[in-house]
Amino acid sequence: MIEATRIASLPGNRRFWRYGTIESVRGLSVISQGPHAAIGEILWLVDQVSSGGTGTKGVAYGLPGIGQRLMTLEVSGFLPHGRLLLTPYGELTGIRQGMRVVSSGRRLTVPVGRGLLGRVVDGTGSPMDGKPPVWSKRVEITPEPIEPLSRKPIDAPLWTGIRAIDGLLTLGRGQRVGIFSGAGVGKTTLLQQMLEGTTADVAVVGLIGERGREISDFYHQLAPAALSRTAVIAATSDSPAILRLRAMDTTFRVAESFRAMGLDVMLVVDSLTRVALAQSEVGLESGEIAAVRGYTPSVFHLLPRILERAGRVGPGTITGLFTVLLDGDDPTDPIGDAVRGILDGNLYLSRHLAERNHFPAIDVLKSLSRVMPEVVSREHQLMAQKVRRVLSLLEKNADLVALGAYHPGTDPVLDACLRVERVLDDWLIQAIDAFDASDTALEALNMILDAEPDLDRA
Repeated sequence: MIEATRIASLPGNRRFWRYGTIESVRGLSVISQGPHAAIGEILWLVDQVSSGGTGTKGVAYGLPGIGQRLMTLEVSGFLPHGRLLLTPYGELTGIRQGMRVVSSGRRLTVPVGRGLLGRVVDGTGSPMDGKPPVWSKRVEITPEPIEPLSRKPIDAPLWTGIRAIDGLLTLGRGQRVGIFSGAGVGKTTLLQQMLEGTTADVAVVGLIGERGREISDFYHQLAPAALSRTAVIAATSDSPAILRLRAMDTTFRVAESFRAMGLDVMLVVDSLTRVALAQSEVGLESGEIAAVRGYTPSVFHLLPRILERAGRVGPGTITGLFTVLLDGDDPTDPIGDAVRGILDGNLYLSRHLAERNHFPAIDVLKSLSRVMPEVVSREHQLMAQKVRRVLSLLEKNADLVALGAYHPGTDPVLDACLRVERVLDDWLIQAIDAFDASDTALEALNMILDAEPDLDRA
């Protein structure tokens, strides 16, 4: 039987607290008998209700009159006979049958605002950098969907300091871009470069499902100036799947709070693939059946829901950069296929370029920025188109040139392309600590193209 409701008075907040008891554990989920709670509601696992007064131990953990709070759980499903399926935010070690759960009556709330800049927190807003907790405004983790007509047109560029992107794949403030790559192709390094060179006011980074060492390296290798305007929300690969999902939600809520202040925000989620894997784990625990390559149907409902939260809404913008790990460099990866049509552009990182020590390893011909025509001048657009034609002609004839089957003088346009190939490669290659203003990068590119008049016929 579900235990009766008991009234507990908390400082400044009087509310009915409802109790339930742990019945069993199924896989990574917990089944409880009661309490009366909604999907997404936060429950607390406690030791036991004290029979008299408030113990000092209970007060220390914020539950006066109830007992020590051991773990946070979230309601993820319903079972027959008043039972709940709960997803824990921590390890299940120490959970016993008959232990009590207490309904909080609300969803998870997380801190937002400038107090998070320069900090690293987990999916619940708790610090991971050894510093004091973030004391700032807290908001519920799941907002209402954005009305389509409230979105404003994207009409201003967002410069990154990276020549290949600013010159040939210019991003707009409020754009959503996917960074597609296999493992070990320079994805994380590219993100660090963009964070250090961006003209955005602030950056919010969600490191979802990364190894602990990678999170530490990312934090310590980011330049101090960039770190001071960056909030990092992290969930390691050994975190529970629900905590990885909540880290993604917290990342968006923090970015949305800055957008509401009228700031231009660069939002980074690394990686969207691991977010999908976390949702698939939660779905399988809830009884879903795997659909595509082990991913559950809820994954393909989640992806558009989160990607649509970026954009130009209200006084500010969120420019979203979402990394997608391609399984075996397969461009038909199901997550890549699912998000490609939702995003406003894509950057493909090439293993072939990385093996040639060509960094950033952006494959310009496979990459695209759909908003570039709206945010750059006509002259800039024509220059980028000319470079793409040159690169396309070089790629088309690469085998002939490599085999010695092409004789110089046969095609004046191809000859001109071959003469600028090396210097164009040098322009595309950029050191990790080198950043160019957009005007400087475009002037250098214009000089390269003007040196060969025959390129106008490409």
